[in-house]
Amino acid sequence: MKKNTQRLFIIEIVLAVLILVITFSISNLIFIRSMAQHQENQAIMRISEEMILISEDIKSQSLTNNITKDTEIYYDAYGIIQENESIYTLKITLDSKESFISYRLDLYNKNNEKLLSWNIVKVVE
Repeated sequence: MKKNTQRLFIIEIVLAVLILVITFSISNLIFIRSMAQHQENQAIMRISEEMILISEDIKSQSLTNNITKDTEIYYDAYGIIQENESIYTLKITLDSKESFISYRLDLYNKNNEKLLSWNIVKVVE
């Protein structure tokens, strides 16, 4: 009878440790995914703030010389501007008419999915 009791006790300990390891793994996975999502949200917030600044510069006529027909600005995973292609791409396109210029700001991720987009219309004097 003692041997059966010891065997059951060892099985219970092994099962308890196994459940503990599985629980720890699941909570760690949830934590890592939430941190990655948080980092992505922070980067998109930083880039959207920069998009707002670009919009204000376009409206105030101080950035119009720097934007050509199609301009691309690249950002890394933290929302910091990079020289070459990276995680996020801000595409600025313009459509010039006689009385106005329409600017379109589109933010894409590395999978070419559109994350943010808006238009700015500037009246030409």
